[in-house]
Amino acid sequence: MEKIKLIDWLNEKENLIKVFGEDEVLKALDKLEITEKELTKEEDLENEPYHNPHRLIKPSHHGTIRVSGQFMHGGQMISAEGYKDCQIETYLIPDSYQTGVNEKIIKCILLKRFKWFNKFKWSIYGSNLRYPEIYLNTKKKHKSFDSELSLYVPLKDLWNFDKAAIVNRNKEYWGDYTKSDYELNKKKEESFKQFNDRKEKECKEYLEVLETKTVKDFLKLLD
Repeated sequence: MEKIKLIDWLNEKENLIKVFGEDEVLKALDKLEITEKELTKEEDLENEPYHNPHRLIKPSHHGTIRVSGQFMHGGQMISAEGYKDCQIETYLIPDSYQTGVNEKIIKCILLKRFKWFNKFKWSIYGSNLRYPEIYLNTKKKHKSFDSELSLYVPLKDLWNFDKAAIVNRNKEYWGDYTKSDYELNKKKEESFKQFNDRKEKECKEYLEVLETKTVKDFLKLLD
C-alpha cells in the first residue's frame, strides 16, 4: 500500500500551497511536529469512502453505523437518523476539524518570514481558506458599534509585501458595505436617504482603521 504523505491529509492543502508554496507548508509541518493523528480520524463505513486520501485499517467485520435519510410523511419531507447493523470497514480519513492545525501552520510560516509578526495582535482563523486572510487588531473602537476595528490582511498580499493591495482590500470591502440592501437592512421608519447617510458614516468610521498607529506601523514594515 502506497504511503500517504502527511501534507496530503490537510483539508486546506491546496489553499495553503497557493499562498505559501509547498516547501513552506512542509517545513511548518516538520517544525510544529504535526502528526498524522492530529489530522485524521477513524470512521466505520459500509462502503469505501469516495474522498481521498483514505486508508483501510480494519477489513470487513460486523458492526453498527449511524445512518440518516428522508421520507415523506403527511405530505412533508421528514429527516430521520438511526443505526444500522451491517458489515463495515474501518478507514482512516482526514478529520473535518483541522482549524487549529491550520492556524498553527499559518502563524509558523508568517513568523519565519516576518520577524516582527508577534509585535502585533492578530486574529487568525484556519477554516475555509479559499480566500485566506488574517485580521490585525488595533484596539480602536468603532464609534457606532463599540466594536474593535481590525484591518483585513489577505495572506497573499502580505506574503508579497503588497501594502497597496491590503489598503485597497479594506476600502473595497467597506465601500461594498455601504451598498447593502435598503429593504433588508433599514431601521424602522428610516428613509432611503437616511439609510445611505448612515451607511456612509459607518463606512468612514470603519476606514478610520487605516489612520491608527497600529496600522501605520504595520504598513511601514512592508516598504
